[in-house]
Amino acid sequence: PTGKDRTDDKGHLLRAKDVYANRFSCDALIDRYLDKPLPDHMGCIMFDLTNLRDINRRYGHMQGNILIRDFSNILHLTSLDLCFVGRNGGNKFLALFEDCSQEKLQLFLDRVQQKTDAHNAREGAYPIVYQYGIAFEDGEAAPTITELIALSNQRIYKEEQQDYE
Repeated sequence: PTGKDRTDDKGHLLRAKDVYANRFSCDALIDRYLDKPLPDHMGCIMFDLTNLRDINRRYGHMQGNILIRDFSNILHLTSLDLCFVGRNGGNKFLALFEDCSQEKLQLFLDRVQQKTDAHNAREGAYPIVYQYGIAFEDGEAAPTITELIALSNQRIYKEEQQDYE
C-alpha cells in the first residue's frame, strides 16, 4: 500500500488510483470519523454535475453515463496527493481533504476547472457543467463529518462561493 491508499472497515484497500470510487468507498472513509469530533484541518467539497439530467433527457442515459465517467476521471486526475474523491450517488461527487488548507482547496478547484475546460473544448464532447460547495474551518457549524458533508452540500446552491473562485 502507498500513502495514498485507504482501507474500508473490512481492511480492503481503496486505492487512490480507483477512478470510480462509489458510495461504498465514500461511506468507508466517512465511517472512520463517525461518532468522533472532526479532526482539525478537515475539508469537504461537494460537486453537483448540474447538466446530467438534461444530458440524460436529451441524449439518453448512455451519454449521461459517459458524462459521469468523464467527470469522475477529471476528479481523479486532479485529486492525486490532495484528497479522496468519490461519487456520492446520482449527480453528486465528494472530495474529502484530511489535511486541508485553503491553498489545497484552491489548487484542487483550479485543476478541476482546467481539466473541465479542456474536456469542454474537445470537439463532440458533451459539456461538463458543475457547481460546488465548500465546508472548511467552520467550527461549530460543522463539528462532525456528517455535518461537514451536509454543509458543503447546502453551499452548492449559494450564489457566492466565498473566496474560492
